[in-house]
Amino acid sequence: MHLVFELPRDRCPICDGSPVTPAYQISAFGAQVGYSLCEACGFIFQNPRLTADSVRSAYVADDYWNTAYHEYFKGDRLRMANSRRRIRFMEQAVGAKTKGKLLDIGSATGIFAAAARDSGYSVRCIEPSDEIAKIGRDAYGLDFTVSTWEDAEVEPGSYDAVTLWGTDSHFLDPLPAFRKIAAALRPGGVFAMNYQDFDHPIRKIFPDLKTGWNVMFNLTGRSIDKIMQLCGLEIVAARMEWPLVSMGAVLRAVRRPSFPLAERIVLPVPSVSYRAIVAVKTAGRHTD
Repeated sequence: MHLVFELPRDRCPICDGSPVTPAYQISAFGAQVGYSLCEACGFIFQNPRLTADSVRSAYVADDYWNTAYHEYFKGDRLRMANSRRRIRFMEQAVGAKTKGKLLDIGSATGIFAAAARDSGYSVRCIEPSDEIAKIGRDAYGLDFTVSTWEDAEVEPGSYDAVTLWGTDSHFLDPLPAFRKIAAALRPGGVFAMNYQDFDHPIRKIFPDLKTGWNVMFNLTGRSIDKIMQLCGLEIVAARMEWPLVSMGAVLRAVRRPSFPLAERIVLPVPSVSYRAIVAVKTAGRHTD
């Protein structure tokens, strides 16, 4: 397929127009896809960026949805347990005593949204794949809007919480997307997400972490702080993620043979370069 790119940027889209330098390149669909680094805030972004039409075409050509979600429900038990852990983290960070309306962006089949609903939230899901959203509707009876976040219609100040799990790098234009998240929250509302810290030393051992063609940008601790500041969001909690995984999954990750009992043994494993954060919308701050 033929990829089409936007015009390249010579300034950081986050950090007040700071100059950027080349970071790395990857090969995708017979083309070279380049990324740039802002030395000021550490933000890494696809430059030049694929057009929205090219991204949509690449998902179809790559058969991403069938590949990423093949036999997806086999891991539902652990995903649900991990979702409950994220809810506890979010609520403990802000001392939440009431639930309210929660918007989950990039919901996939809705595991986290189902856990949030069971915990007492009124939940709406945003998911760009109609096929995946249908699975979530049928399996969990959830309210899905099939749309990218950029195109979704959301009333400002209408949500008590917005969550973003595993969708930290797929917005086409990150700062307006995060500002839209902040705008969706009421004053004092809660935003929770996870991201892979591209500054983490583990990338010296695993340099290909988070470098796929559909990774539009990579976040660092410095750049996430800058984004939160620009969006009127104050980080109140941050931690390394410790997801529950089966021993079988661990063995496969290190390329060792698994065995039936290993699939039943569950243990927390540190995702050393992945961080979860909880932020609160500061009353009176503008987000546009």
